Parts: sequence; structure tokens; C-alpha cells
Amino acid sequence: MNNGFRALKQIIFKGGWFAILSSIQVLAVSQLLLISCSSPAEPPAQVRPVKVERVLSYNEAKVSYSGVVAPKEFVNLAFRMGGPLISVNVVEGGSVKSGEVIARVDPTDYRLDMEAKKATYLTVGQQMERYSRLLERNAVSKQDFESLRAQYENARAAYENSLSILEQTTLKAPFDGFIQEKYVENYQEVTPGQKIVCLINPNKLQIQATLPDRALPYLTSSPKVWVEFDAYKGKRFVAKITEYIQSSPDGSGVPIFVEITDPSFNLDSYKIAIGFSCRVGLEVDLDNHQLAGDAGTDHTGGEVVVPLSGVVQMADGYRYVFVYEGYSGKVRQQKIEGGEVVGRGFMVVEKGLAPGDLVVSAGASRLADGERVTLLEAPQNK
Repeated sequence: MNNGFRALKQIIFKGGWFAILSSIQVLAVSQLLLISCSSPAEPPAQVRPVKVERVLSYNEAKVSYSGVVAPKEFVNLAFRMGGPLISVNVVEGGSVKSGEVIARVDPTDYRLDMEAKKATYLTVGQQMERYSRLLERNAVSKQDFESLRAQYENARAAYENSLSILEQTTLKAPFDGFIQEKYVENYQEVTPGQKIVCLINPNKLQIQATLPDRALPYLTSSPKVWVEFDAYKGKRFVAKITEYIQSSPDGSGVPIFVEITDPSFNLDSYKIAIGFSCRVGLEVDLDNHQLAGDAGTDHTGGEVVVPLSGVVQMADGYRYVFVYEGYSGKVRQQKIEGGEVVGRGFMVVEKGLAPGDLVVSAGASRLADGERVTLLEAPQNK
């Protein structure tokens, strides 16, 4: 500070009052520059999140959806009879072999019942042997012999049934697998048919996915199907749709089940397990009539389809979409021509778009031309 005053004095004595005024101006400008540099920067403009979908050719669809590996063969094991558990030999996630004991119910009462029925069966059997000899000598009537034969058959059936029930007090695994869930604990009283464990066969798997309602026409158009696991990116396996429901049971979409048919796929080379995530791809060469549902519709083959949710009606009376430009991160307002609604939630566009363009499908009504946006998720259509 003292150095600053000393310099100012020298200027005053050497340069006079003009120098003094010039120095004051320089100091004022310096203060303004310091104030402007220290002021906080304006907050950046808000970037709106949007969802985009890839524009598809009217006659061709290439889409993919999230899927998960699910068991194809599983069973909930239960006892045919009730009673207290005396052993549960498995844990959740544990492996078991075919025939391995999973749990046991106390067999005491069932063994006593079996022994009683066995004694009755043996007694009636001895009587049958004696009556057979007497019948040969006509010492007993045919009617008495047939009556005893009926008692014998009933006794044998009761004994065999009690023997089967006794054997069922031991619950065994019907195939190799692992325990997905255990529903009971040891020493618990169980009832006939009550679930004990859920056994999964890890060697028989399928893919489960949920498609949006508007994708239902794809399933009836003989699509080419592939599966790509997140654990093996870049490797696609040929697959087929084994089952699907032609409705949306809970409003979330159309459930489908897919089986991998690619000969190169095996669980020894590709360590895939239940719960693994993947993508299920469909490639469809759509027939116009199938998608539009109108046998009289004529299309030139150059049209594309866009989701109705991305089409905005402007004040000028024309329809627009917002095209996402990845290089700039901005959207471009694009006028379109067309308007025929096809399938579930699609509109045919004749001019203004090309296959592969990315259009905003959610949040379009709130956008402006040239606005910067951020993607909620990567486009699913590839």
C-alpha cells in the first residue's frame, strides 16, 4: 500500500494534474475489471431429458428389448401327506442330484399303518390259499370263494397304497438342479400338497422379455430372432419365440418366451445362469397389410413409421417431429407429411424423415427447435 502512494506522489510531481486524473481513471477501470472477474457465473441453461426412437422403414423393423434368463424346467416339490418334518437337507442356492433326499416327514404313524395293512393282506392271502384247495374239492361254494377273493384284492391294494405313502415320507429330487427357494424349516408341521422347495433345472433355460403393445404385429410376422447377453457383448445367438400372450395382462406389455436354437450356444462354453440380463432382437420384414390391417392400402415402399407419441401438431396446422442430432446434442424441428395410423401407436410418414433418424418419442411437446437435450436411455431400435 505504501508503495502505491509513493508511486502516486511521483506521478503528481512529474506529470501535474492531468497525470493525476489519468491515474484515477486507470485505477477505476482496474477496480471494475476486478469486480466483473470475481462475480459468479450465470447458471447453465437446463438440459431437458428426452426419450428417442429410431425411425423404421414401413416394410422393415429391427428392434431389440431387454430380457432376462429364466428357468424352463422347474417344479415345486411337496409331500403327499402331512406331518412334522424331521430333516431338511438342502439350503437355498444349493445343488442337488437326481434321487438325492431333500426332506423327510416323521414316518412313524405311516409305518404302523403300513404294518397293520400288511398283516391284514397276509392273513387274507393265507385264507385265499386254503379256500383255493377247498374249492378244488368242492368244500366251499364258488360264491364264498369270490367274496374272499374281493377281500384279498382290497387288502392288497390297501397295503400297496400304505407302502407307497410310507415311501413318500422321503422327498427326493426328480432331476439334477438347484434349490431356488425353500418354503419351510425343519421340525415344522406340513400339510399334504404344501410346497417344500422349488427345484430348478439350470440346464434348461429360456429368455423372458416384455414387448410394448405396439410390437404385437412383429410377433405374427415370422420375425428373425436373436439374443445377445450382457456378459458376452457382440455375440448374437439365433433364437426363436416359443410362446407369447396376445394381450398385456397387467398393462406393462406383451410377455414373450424365447429359446436359443443356435448350434454354437452351449452352457459349457457360455456361462449363462438364471437372472442374467440380455437383449432380444427382432428383425421383421413386415407386410403392409399385416401392419396396417387394411387390404386396400397401397404404399410405395419409401415410407417410414414413427411413434405417434413423438408427433406434434403445431399452430400452423402441420405435423412436426423433433430429430435428435447426436453430434450436437440438440434437436431439430422437422416438418413431416403423412398421417396414416398403423399398428398400435405408429404413424406412416411419406416425406421429411429417413430410416435411421432418431426422433423424440417422449417429451416432444415441450421442446423448441435447436434446444439442447439429454437422452434418458440409448435408443432401443438398432
